[in-house]
Amino acid sequence: MALDYTDFFTKLGRAAFAANTANAAVGATVEDEVEDYVQQYGASDPIEVRQAADGILDVLRDFQAGASNLNSSLAASVRALLVQRVIADNPQLDQDEQTALDELVRQMQADGQSVDASAVSVTITAASGNTGNGVVVFSHRRPDGLVNEHAYGEDLTLICTLAGPGASFSLTGEESQSDKLAYDWPQGSGADISLTALNALSDGNLATNGRFTDSDDESDHLPDGWIAPVATLGTTLKMSSVEVQTVVISGTPSSGWYTLTFTDANGDPHTTGLLAYNASESDIQTAIQALPTLGEVTVSTTGTSPNYTHAITFTDVPNPAQLTSTNGLNTGSIAHNTTTAGSAHALKGSRVVEFDSNGSQLTTIQTPIAVASQAQYAVNLFAKVDSVPAAGVLTVDLVDGVGGTVIRDDEGFQNTVQFSATALTTSQQSLDALVTGANEVQALTITGTPTGGTFTITYDGQTTAAIAYNAAASAVKTALEALSNIGTGNVACGGGSLPGTPVTITFQNAMGKRDVPLATADGSGLTGGISPAAAIALTTQGNPDYAVFRTPLVLPNQVYLRIRISTAVSNTSSVFFNEVVLAEMTQAYAGGVYLAVFDGPTDYAPGDRVTVAVTNDRAGAIHEFANRIWSLGDNERLLPSNSAGAETISDSLIS
Repeated sequence: MALDYTDFFTKLGRAAFAANTANAAVGATVEDEVEDYVQQYGASDPIEVRQAADGILDVLRDFQAGASNLNSSLAASVRALLVQRVIADNPQLDQDEQTALDELVRQMQADGQSVDASAVSVTITAASGNTGNGVVVFSHRRPDGLVNEHAYGEDLTLICTLAGPGASFSLTGEESQSDKLAYDWPQGSGADISLTALNALSDGNLATNGRFTDSDDESDHLPDGWIAPVATLGTTLKMSSVEVQTVVISGTPSSGWYTLTFTDANGDPHTTGLLAYNASESDIQTAIQALPTLGEVTVSTTGTSPNYTHAITFTDVPNPAQLTSTNGLNTGSIAHNTTTAGSAHALKGSRVVEFDSNGSQLTTIQTPIAVASQAQYAVNLFAKVDSVPAAGVLTVDLVDGVGGTVIRDDEGFQNTVQFSATALTTSQQSLDALVTGANEVQALTITGTPTGGTFTITYDGQTTAAIAYNAAASAVKTALEALSNIGTGNVACGGGSLPGTPVTITFQNAMGKRDVPLATADGSGLTGGISPAAAIALTTQGNPDYAVFRTPLVLPNQVYLRIRISTAVSNTSSVFFNEVVLAEMTQAYAGGVYLAVFDGPTDYAPGDRVTVAVTNDRAGAIHEFANRIWSLGDNERLLPSNSAGAETISDSLIS
């Protein structure tokens, strides 16, 4: 047997119509009219009359409470109906509402049933007066790849509460209405959580050595924890040196003191305490490490007291300015030199990785990471060039091994983002800023001038029915939409008719803004002409709007984070990478959006504010009412839905 979807959803639709009618009355029609009446009375009216009018508002609240009770009764009847229908069709061990709901979802999925989907979108806006310039990454999808259709439409506000690297943020939502059946629901989420800005040194960063600071052998140009399957070390792949400066004491002073001053990236000077004329290696290192941001700096001293040469290695310090000194020695001098220059391209830390393209090599580096199954991760890095290239594409993805396959989430989304090398500038840019969303476009071509026969298209393991050699674009669309891994409304086809004019296949709606597998065509059934054949080529690679990866329920044995050139970069340019971070995202509230905050070139300061504007058109009316009955969002549940207007259960049932 199977559930009678028509009967069940018809009854649910009529309950929704009754509840909506009651809510419209108490929340708009009746409330507005009553308030208009009461507001007529003022100080010029006798107090007894005003009191009587005010009492009408109490009656209105009682009326509204009565409507709420009515809605609760309507919802209870629908909940009972579902439980009884499931018991009659396929009894469960636990005969409760949530178990019955899970069985409804299971059967809908198995039978290809769906309700209309609601559309959710997110816009991130940083306040104009912010000091920090970090990155906020969002996802309106769940870890399984489905859209969080019950997210609240509201402004979520991020406010920095504690400054510096790894800044602390409070995230708050708008005031909530806990009664989902109330006339004034929905309002906001009432979210109230804390977030910490992420950087390459954060405990939550899963990318090994994300600042590329560590290397056992600097000459091999490969950072610790990373491998380079495609590279010419020292030529197309380089790792910058750590800056080393020297402080040379000469002239054999016998007394006195000196200080050393470091000027940070903001132009602020920081000066050590007084150092004795014959200060030792440990004295210098302790004094320098006490200065802000210099905690990892090391000192190595040579020479004979007091004529020392102190070599200072600026570990984890980007682009250090030359040290200066104040000389209080009784005799002699202090000299400052840079013996090994650090990279001018480092954002954080002391090193960067450089892809120095030769115009053809697809340079690749990757590092193993330990991720959880069916989890959601934000990825970020900062990149720049010494000169803007004329061509090239770079890709960041999750793969299942060295030279492996891109890993997909449970909705088939490939964990890959790409950006054009031509979008890079000589200033640092975050990955999120570089990524631009695009629908994938593939082109179907028939060659050899066939005069008859058919061909087929295979997409991700499923093959269409036979398509006529001279099919119009609409026929190709129909054939593709019949595949269960594509579905109605998820492709648009243009051009044609075949065989003379190619047909373009654009993946959209549920399959839009993603890198999808390349379809293939089998033209062995074509007849006539000379060597007729069918082929499909990539025209535009699909790409998401944001840099987020989601893992499947069943993970491969190995997972790697990979950074690579996927289309050769012009050999006139070098690309510099720094501050690679991959970390699990935080959900604002149950059923809501996911977020991650990353440090930027300039640290956040207290009061810095970012607004995360979430919109939800709540167009899926059946789905919406089901959420109000069963608290789907709070319980992280969804009914199967269709965003392309091809749902099988129409919202017109609400009547």
